[in-house]
Amino acid sequence: MTTADLRQWRDSRVPTTDDREARRRAQNTANRVWTILRAALNLAFQNERTPTDQAWRRIKPFKNVDRPQTRFLLAEDCRRLIQAAEPDFAHLLRACLLTGMRLGELMALKVEDVGPEIRPDCCSLQ
Repeated sequence: MTTADLRQWRDSRVPTTDDREARRRAQNTANRVWTILRAALNLAFQNERTPTDQAWRRIKPFKNVDRPQTRFLLAEDCRRLIQAAEPDFAHLLRACLLTGMRLGELMALKVEDVGPEIRPDCCSLQ
């Protein structure tokens, strides 16, 4: 097994496409699979099943593909999301969207953490 063989195998996992996000996801998946295969090859080398580990040591993972896609919801997306949710969950969604707080932070809130001037009907995302 040569470096070229291993690189060709890894690269064959990434389809040729103009969709940058699809390519990033495929490269990220290829990196995860490559990590597992490399661990197996390293074990084979440690157990003296192969004379050298140079073939796979030369292959580097795809760069900058493990970051998630950043997407921001538009106001209309927020409204549709709230309208589609069950009523109790819609209140939590609205609070998350209006405050930027995470669910755990909202759940930890106490009445005294919120001022008396806050009204439940003040939301413009209804």
